[in-house]
Amino acid sequence: MESQRCRFSLRARPSIEAVGIDVYRMVAQVGWEIYPMATNMKASEVPKGTLVGLVIVY
Repeated sequence: MESQRCRFSLRARPSIEAVGIDVYRMVAQVGWEIYPMATNMKASEVPKGTLVGLVIVY
């Protein structure tokens, strides 16, 4: 996108980190393996990637 607005701005949601949840600590507390990744890391240096999401049912 070159300075264009998001076509689906009403569907956009903030990340769980953006609302103040420490995802790394939460995942570690439940016993899942999680590896922090930096932008300058090579894929071979990380044993596996973990994608974490949160669903809140009200």
